[in-house]
Amino acid sequence: MEDYIVSIGTICIDDIITSSIWPQLGDKTLAKSKGYIVGGMPYNTACVLSNMGVKTYMLDVIGNDYKDLIIDDLKENNVDYSLCNYDNHKTLRTIIVNVNGERVIFVINDFDKPDIILNDKKKELLLNAKYVYTNIPEIKRIKDNKNFIKFLLNNNVKIVYDIESTMINSVHRDEFYFENASILSFNEKGFKKFINNKHYNYINKYLNKGITIIVTKGKNGCEVFTKNVHEKIGGHKVKPVDTTGAGDTFNAVFLAKQIIGNDTIVSIKEANRIAALSTEYFGVNKFIGKVLNK
Repeated sequence: MEDYIVSIGTICIDDIITSSIWPQLGDKTLAKSKGYIVGGMPYNTACVLSNMGVKTYMLDVIGNDYKDLIIDDLKENNVDYSLCNYDNHKTLRTIIVNVNGERVIFVINDFDKPDIILNDKKKELLLNAKYVYTNIPEIKRIKDNKNFIKFLLNNNVKIVYDIESTMINSVHRDEFYFENASILSFNEKGFKKFINNKHYNYINKYLNKGITIIVTKGKNGCEVFTKNVHEKIGGHKVKPVDTTGAGDTFNAVFLAKQIIGNDTIVSIKEANRIAALSTEYFGVNKFIGKVLNK
């Protein structure tokens, strides 16, 4: 049986708006709508993984209000959605304002996300995955998630967390999740909040457990820490059109290279390169084929 990845997380609808300037409070400016696209951090990663030829499952509860649009996009990206359930909750929406290649994201967070219920089929698929890709708030949606994480680890399933600063409420309170991961992938602000003004030696307790820590730094490249390796990798010169999803692309490429046996540094360098190139297109899920062929 081929190795596969299960991506767990909220699928949302992104409302994309572009403007040539970011107005001051009280001002008004002209803008253009790029329309609605299907998005979400674990979802973007799942789409890139699938487009790279990795068998990928998506696990979420999909709202009926945008069900058809979401399923069409899942099909287009060849992501297996057989693990998903459906109900009448409102689909999470974001407003993404892009100004000259950089963006601000407003998350319309006006409801509680539904719990994820695992039946025997879902449990079996998760327990046989090579990687489970998610973030800490999303895995907490699974009932009795700490015991389930222990089951995953006992089955040699590698857990990968994508971590931004807004996902960290208390490192101490979430210590169980951090210390039982295989890979912690931070953006720069997330990593800064994680170490909380401590010396870099703080992360040694995770590295000594065999955890890989990655820090993506946008145009400045990335940094990777393992028990035996610490390497900084510079950025690539590109002309960014849209940076949305670059971190998701990075993580997908890294895992796609890891799953076929590439070493950490080779995987990181390719992830760094492809993530940079992905910013030259609007909507990486729609153009990842072009990016991968560059």
